[in-house]
Amino acid sequence: MKKKYFVLLATVALLSGCAVQNKGIDVAKTASQQIDIHPLEANVEVGRKMTGRAKCTSLFGFSLESPKKRAYGSTIETAYGNIAPSACSRGAVYNALSRSKSDLIIAPQYEVDDFSFLCIPFTGWCVYRTSDITVTGYEGYYTNIRELPIDIIRARQLKNEPAAPKTTSSGMILF
Repeated sequence: MKKKYFVLLATVALLSGCAVQNKGIDVAKTASQQIDIHPLEANVEVGRKMTGRAKCTSLFGFSLESPKKRAYGSTIETAYGNIAPSACSRGAVYNALSRSKSDLIIAPQYEVDDFSFLCIPFTGWCVYRTSDITVTGYEGYYTNIRELPIDIIRARQLKNEPAAPKTTSSGMILF
């Protein structure tokens, strides 16, 4: 009888095994290669006011409704973390950008209507949660995109300034 249980246990273990696959690169080969970066500079034209909206619903932590298309790199964060699921904020940004056909949102403002039921404090996990996000801002269009001359890049490097301001996908410029 014990032998049957052992064979059954061994068969179940064999059939329900898992596999792990790790991929990596040889750092020694890539560390010696020089990468030339050519920063770009552009003018931004400001257009009309724009709006985008998205809605997310979850039950027991599983998403029931969320936007199918999203713009990545955009989240609404506070000192306590995200105030809405990032899929919703990204969906609202995508909706606004695709409807207006603009390149970025200038001065984005988020309005969040959130309803949650039976939540665990400080975790953000709720039995039921629905979020409706509206993002408003101004259309931004990149114009006159050009490569920075090497002398400007070197001058900024000497001052420890970035060669060009960094931007997020939601259009906020970081200096």
